Amino acid sequence: MGRKRKDEVPQDATAAEQTSVATLPEPSQNGNHETQASEPVTNRPCKSFSCAISAGVYCEVSIWPKELTHEGRTFTVFSATLRKNYKTDNGWRNTQSLRGSELFIARHLLEAAEKWILAQRTEEDPPF
Repeated sequence: MGRKRKDEVPQDATAAEQTSVATLPEPSQNGNHETQASEPVTNRPCKSFSCAISAGVYCEVSIWPKELTHEGRTFTVFSATLRKNYKTDNGWRNTQSLRGSELFIARHLLEAAEKWILAQRTEEDPPF
């Protein structure tokens, strides 16, 4: 089913639907959405682990890949970021600050990330 153009927004659509329909890029002739060169390419984590802390609060560890070349061999190294997300009246916010009672959840998530990264690095002849 095709997407509606800006001028085809139904009168009974909610404000959120009108906004999402109005901000969609126009499809190109091959069916893909065209992006302008000035738009940044978003980097996404290859793996994430999250755990609820309380209502509207959760902790998340994201694992980020980076391709490196050493002595002619290309391999992937990983880094991890930890953040706490919480809901406010104005939407979702995040912080890197944790309460003492939240540290066990952070440790649990970091251990899960550590195990995942080590599983990815297992090979017979590592480059380093």
